[in-house]
Amino acid sequence: MNIEEQHTFEAVLKTGISLFLGAGFSVLAKDKQGKDLPCA
Repeated sequence: MNIEEQHTFEAVLKTGISLFLGAGFSVLAKDKQGKDLPCA
């Protein structure tokens, strides 16, 4: 597999990376206090 900007990719792997994997959401999602999250 060829990764563009491989050095940048490796650097963020060491410090943390957030991945946005789609626009979906769960209607059953809850926050830390157990309250329902708003839909859309």
